[in-house]
Amino acid sequence: MFESFGDVLAGAVAVVAVGYLAFAIQRKRKQLGELFNIIDADDAVMFGQLEDMVAAGTLIPHHKIVVA
Repeated sequence: MFESFGDVLAGAVAVVAVGYLAFAIQRKRKQLGELFNIIDADDAVMFGQLEDMVAAGTLIPHHKIVVA
């Protein structure tokens, strides 16, 4: 399968490099998720109620307001 020790070493280095890259990407995604994840359970309930009010016609979305 492998011709020489150099092929084995190159394969091992490639596996370590890909593993580190995957680890670094996952760590960065977690950091960004913690930074930008500002909506908690109470906010989700409030947004749901606002969407229900828009669907019922009680509220009008800002982008649908026409100024004459």
